[in-house]
Amino acid sequence: MKEEEFFLKPYTFQKKDYVLPTPKKCPHCLGSVSLSIRGVFYGPISEKGLMIYLFLFQCHACDEMFIGRYLKDDTKFYQDKEILGNKLFYPNMEFTEITFPPEISIVSPHFSELYNQAAKAEHYGCTDIAGAGYRKAVEFLIRDFAIYLLPLKKDNILATRSVVNVVINFLSQYTALAQAANASYDLGNSETHYTKVYKHRDLKDLKDFLEITIREIVAIIKLRSFQQEQNEHRKKQEFMPVQKVKQK
Repeated sequence: MKEEEFFLKPYTFQKKDYVLPTPKKCPHCLGSVSLSIRGVFYGPISEKGLMIYLFLFQCHACDEMFIGRYLKDDTKFYQDKEILGNKLFYPNMEFTEITFPPEISIVSPHFSELYNQAAKAEHYGCTDIAGAGYRKAVEFLIRDFAIYLLPLKKDNILATRSVVNVVINFLSQYTALAQAANASYDLGNSETHYTKVYKHRDLKDLKDFLEITIREIVAIIKLRSFQQEQNEHRKKQEFMPVQKVKQK
């Protein structure tokens, strides 16, 4: 591949051209500041066959740069979510909620709300409080899952003060889940302390273990559901009348 093929083709900005809308905030410092256009480039072609133009903006407050994606109509550069989707800027300034498998919503309806509150705080740079939010989300998910599996022991589960003890007393037979849940909760606790216990760990590690926890819960629910179908099928087989073979 030739060296020049690695570079984007620049667009020559005309005096009559104007941009609508222009960014109101910098995605790096989140300040409502003035921005400068440092370059315009021809980008990819959209699914509807329209040229996408890439604008390189620079923030006057923090000097960081980010990219805006635009379409062009005569002399106007504009943004259309139906064509560009939510990918209007890089980094993305608008928070997009994370969706979880339906099994998680059934087990713990409040978990998704808590997780997205923490994720939104992290997205907008409030990382010091995001960890506490993820920790709370872990607690709701684990307690709700234990209650889902053992509804008759709900009062005991709720009376157990530590989530670690909930895992030990009610979920220890699920080894991978128990280990991932404990790791998630422990890292979440570390984020709430004055001095972090795990200084070399960050929110990514916490979310990685939480993702494993979620996968394990979904797997357990799916397996339990199939096992119930298997048991029902076997019972039907046991009670089916044996057909006698007619003698010729």
